[in-house]
Amino acid sequence: MIGNYIKKTLCLFAAAATVTGSALALTPAETYEAAARNMAAHPQGEYTVQMNVQAPFMSVGRLKNKIDIQEMPFKVKSTASVGFLGNETLSGTSSLYAEQDGAVVHVYYGYGDEDSRTWQSYDRPLRDAMPLAATLRADGNVLAGVKTVTAISAHTYRVVYDMSRLYATGDEAKWAEAGLSGEERKALKEALLALQQSGDILADVTIDPATARISHIYFPLTPQLRSIAALIAANANVPEAQKALIGRILAYSSVNVTVDCAPLPENIDFTVPAAAQKTR
Repeated sequence: MIGNYIKKTLCLFAAAATVTGSALALTPAETYEAAARNMAAHPQGEYTVQMNVQAPFMSVGRLKNKIDIQEMPFKVKSTASVGFLGNETLSGTSSLYAEQDGAVVHVYYGYGDEDSRTWQSYDRPLRDAMPLAATLRADGNVLAGVKTVTAISAHTYRVVYDMSRLYATGDEAKWAEAGLSGEERKALKEALLALQQSGDILADVTIDPATARISHIYFPLTPQLRSIAALIAANANVPEAQKALIGRILAYSSVNVTVDCAPLPENIDFTVPAAAQKTR
């Protein structure tokens, strides 16, 4: 009898543990939300964004952008490169630096060969001199625009973003307040409507359970590429035969984007090049 009692007790403990574990386990949406909030409040890290484009009659195109972000003091360093396999004339690199200086963020942009880079600079005013890191918050609605989140493997989730929310009546008034011109507002509206018609965006998001941070994102963006390219072709002043050719090329083109997120390396040098500083 004692043996049976012990067995029943162990079974009850096991059942209780199972039920408790199920109750405490985060749903896919909760796991994604926690990671997104963490990233929003603490963006410091190194982000590698890569876009791969394939199209008929063109070499494979690849855009790679490495972005390093430091929270305190706020600094950004970005290095981008564009390359087309077998076509050096369409390849190039660019750099961007940004750093907070009181109530202003100094931005420097350089393009061309590294040894003879052309630099430009501008200042972006802030509301006050509060450190940008102190304004970052984790209580925003990071699920706004998210339709569904489903688990597709142990730590990877399929996130569906609702593209119908990209544009709404009244947005143009906000853009005007932000300083966009009439032509800019028109172009932005057309682009957003084209993206809406391309359907929802899917993303496979991998989350590191040890840090509760996003480590990898994969976006297949072929429908969005075709919508935007078709819009550009429709507005282009070219013969209809050329527009038809562009349409056929787009039908066999594809694009995808990956984002890898990692801790900020200790040896990153955020020093703005002297040539860039001279443009201020």
